[in-house]
Amino acid sequence: MTTYEIGQRIRGVRESRGMTQEELADGICSTGTLSKIENGLQVPKRKTFTALMQRLGEPEYLYSIHLSREEMQEMKICRQIERSIWKEDFVKTKELLEEYKSFLSGNKILENQCYRMMWASLHAKQNENPHQVMQEFEEALRITIKDYPNILPSKRQWLTFEEISILNNIAVQYYRIGEITKSFSYIKWLKEYLEQTNMDEETLAKVYLVVLCNYAEILWVNGQAEEAHAIASHGIELCKEYAQFMVLPHFLIVMARSFVWKGKAKEAEECLRQAESLFCIMDCYGALEQLRENNRENLTLLLYT
Repeated sequence: MTTYEIGQRIRGVRESRGMTQEELADGICSTGTLSKIENGLQVPKRKTFTALMQRLGEPEYLYSIHLSREEMQEMKICRQIERSIWKEDFVKTKELLEEYKSFLSGNKILENQCYRMMWASLHAKQNENPHQVMQEFEEALRITIKDYPNILPSKRQWLTFEEISILNNIAVQYYRIGEITKSFSYIKWLKEYLEQTNMDEETLAKVYLVVLCNYAEILWVNGQAEEAHAIASHGIELCKEYAQFMVLPHFLIVMARSFVWKGKAKEAEECLRQAESLFCIMDCYGALEQLRENNRENLTLLLYT
């Protein structure tokens, strides 16, 4: 599609949603920039385009835009940071975050939010003070949702992946400080929000599975073992269907707990063995060590995104 066609499509979807330019642009770009994009006078940057599509609830894979060399490099480093955090390679993560700072020059709203979110995710993985980590995530969220933490966003408001990820991480911090009810309310809200949207496969793979796994975990903590088992079973099938194996061992651990509750020790042991194998394959030795140190039972395994 041409720049003009993309702009016209953005305008058409925005108007069909009953959104003003101010509502769509808020926290993403200036209304002047959005006006230029809609009129085909400016090619949107990748992060801007992605955020606009997500806020419109429009699958971005339907469109293609030109990526500059700088944008491709920024994407590459983001992926490397995500992998190093999952693998708990904290030295490498810090090196990559320092490298990412080169993309923050100028008024780059979304890059700054991503940078703050990744630092907060690193601190969360390092088990730093959850109150401080929560504050870091809240500061990142307020870059695009300025009235947070007064209220959760309306379910009628489309969120970007970054905003969903940050809200999930805030829920995890509530869990860490012992506010289980508050944590559950956030996770349940996110699960319902994602299920009422027309999710594409990228949304499902990137954020929904993590939220679903956290939902299963909290159900277990709340004593709802049967419900936790059903959600974990569904999550495992989705992981296999969409080849998303980073979350799979965590679903398996919830399944193992529920099998213990059902008195099925053999099935529980098999789930734990599979979880251990996956952690080894993915070099997630911190999670593996935690699994073993806690006698492979009473774990707190809510996931960060």
